[in-house]
Amino acid sequence: MTDERLRSAIERAITGNELVLQYQPRVLVSSLELRGVEALVRWKDPVRGIVPPTELIAAAELAGLMSNVDTWVVRQALLQAAVWRRDGVRVGVSVNIGPALLGDESFLRLFERTLKIQGDPTTLTIEVAAPSLAAAERPVAGLIRLRAHGVRLALDDVTSEAQLDAASWIKWDYVKIGRGLVGSALKERDAGKTLRDVVEQASALGVRIVAMGVEDDATLALLRELGVFLAQGYLFAPPLGVKELTEWSAGRVRSA
Repeated sequence: MTDERLRSAIERAITGNELVLQYQPRVLVSSLELRGVEALVRWKDPVRGIVPPTELIAAAELAGLMSNVDTWVVRQALLQAAVWRRDGVRVGVSVNIGPALLGDESFLRLFERTLKIQGDPTTLTIEVAAPSLAAAERPVAGLIRLRAHGVRLALDDVTSEAQLDAASWIKWDYVKIGRGLVGSALKERDAGKTLRDVVEQASALGVRIVAMGVEDDATLALLRELGVFLAQGYLFAPPLGVKELTEWSAGRVRSA
């Protein structure tokens, strides 16, 4: 596909209701109570069907439209959170944003306008991937600006103590441990030690810890032993549509 056709396809996906959000539950490690969801974008191409997320992201970046996709995700996730709050359910929603977009004034203004519509910024968490921070200018001003509105911040996909050190220039509410490290902790001695070290360091900083990619009971038991706060993964549920999430979450959520 040429660059022009690729850009046209992504633009059509954004404006033509081909993008959809799915939500992967995030539960308390101690009780498995639902505490939040991560919003994940999917592309339903009318010809190809569901396009793999990695392909969507790569295509959007190549077409120079990643900021457009991220903006759509934020708006839709915030509006969905408002619907849940209206229905008496308080569910935190997190979205992953690239560092470059957090320095974009037009994006930040749109974000702030959407926050006013949503009505409760404390239910929103912005995730920034630790590996992407290493290769980008620190989006300090943007993160501080969003925090001032009550938005929470999460350092995503952490796999080493060095990444925590490198991102210590701002106070994070959550540290999300990468699925690769979580999945290897019981199989590889070095990975197990690294997991414990990262949890210890994050705990010492007073940051709540989230484990990604939890797929078995043995890993869950380890996370409980280590005092990890939240977890998400296929052990609990895959990414779900709104209807499926509502059915899955019956009896697992707090009232607003």
